[in-house]
Amino acid sequence: MIFVHELLVYIPLFLECFLLAYLMLKAKPVKNNYLIKLVSVISAGIVWQLPICALIYLDFGPLNDINAIIKFTLSSLPLILLLLCYRVRSLNILFVILLSFIFQHWSSVFAEIIVEFTSVSDNFFICRAVSWLCYALMLIALWFFYIREFNSSEELCDDIVTLLLFMFSFGFFEVCTMYIKNGFEVGIWKIIIAVIELAFGILMLRLSIYVTIRNRKKSEHMVSDALLEKERRQFEMLKRNTENMQAQLHDLKYILRAFKSQNRDEAVFEKLENLVSDYESAYNTGNPVLDVILCDAEKTMAQNGIRFECLAQCSNSFMENFDLYSLLGNAFDNACEYLKNIEKEKRYVSCIIKNSGTGFVFIEISNYYEGDGNVYVGMETSKKDKEAHGYGVKNMQKIVEKYGGSFSVKAEDGAFFVTALVPLTLT
Repeated sequence: MIFVHELLVYIPLFLECFLLAYLMLKAKPVKNNYLIKLVSVISAGIVWQLPICALIYLDFGPLNDINAIIKFTLSSLPLILLLLCYRVRSLNILFVILLSFIFQHWSSVFAEIIVEFTSVSDNFFICRAVSWLCYALMLIALWFFYIREFNSSEELCDDIVTLLLFMFSFGFFEVCTMYIKNGFEVGIWKIIIAVIELAFGILMLRLSIYVTIRNRKKSEHMVSDALLEKERRQFEMLKRNTENMQAQLHDLKYILRAFKSQNRDEAVFEKLENLVSDYESAYNTGNPVLDVILCDAEKTMAQNGIRFECLAQCSNSFMENFDLYSLLGNAFDNACEYLKNIEKEKRYVSCIIKNSGTGFVFIEISNYYEGDGNVYVGMETSKKDKEAHGYGVKNMQKIVEKYGGSFSVKAEDGAFFVTALVPLTLT
């Protein structure tokens, strides 16, 4: 009978830890034959409990407490096999397993506090039922207040030091509390220690949230920096190509004049002259870099069948060249990407850049939009490659805020608006 009691402790313990780990990894990319591997992990975990429970027949004397800790650790060892199921770094899997340990133990401690206030603390089955009920309540609370947010993080734990600190803190605290509990026979002291354990569990929960948020921000900054560097290279290439083309156009103009002075075919001359004017910038905003950006955008829009309307006249130095390219380039790219899937007659992009007359430059880029009005900075991208996109609007906001300006996005009356107000005095 004692062996059955052990099974009713360790098999549910493993399944409880497994369910917590599964929920925390649910949103992660899976490997081939995912379901088969997941069932194999559950089966291996249940079978593994048989030799663990058989240790009850061995007498370890004064080391029985250590034996209990070892059994608790070994019972969840098959969870490491989750590495076979998910395309996630090993550190992240181990971090999730450790959190599942902590949360499961948290529910057990809560059940222990409840049972100590009753007269059925010696009834094994009632204690088990209370423990499972506490686990169910904790699971519901964790899902709504923690796990759903936890699942949105790409990197859960990015360094071995953080993981080892969590493991050491949890292990050391549990060993200490176990020995302290064994030194007291009065129930009230055991309850006090259990409350301390709960407080420690809450602390570990807060620390895990901090680590997750920190690593999410770190991951976002890495992607954002990579995209900015890519845009910087594109800007330098565009600038060089434009400068080379302008130099060649300057030489070509002299050739055309010589061609015309020799009374050559007027039709050929007109065709060549039109070709030159096509490559000359149609914009004269007062900012040469802005002229290049708008000219490039107009050509890109034309290639995608998008009508481009622009009214631009502004100061020559309200923003650094690359920042201006990144700000407008992201807005134009996002509009172009969206309009590719829209009927051709509805494809348009409007751009207004002007001095507001109050020491600010007003920028507004708008395009046709069929979505609802629930838009905001950081909204989920509509592009297929969600991991590499979705940072453009955030980068645009950072650029505007760098100059002390304000940035916003909105959708109304069938149009999507990107608006920025950048002060002239801060540049």
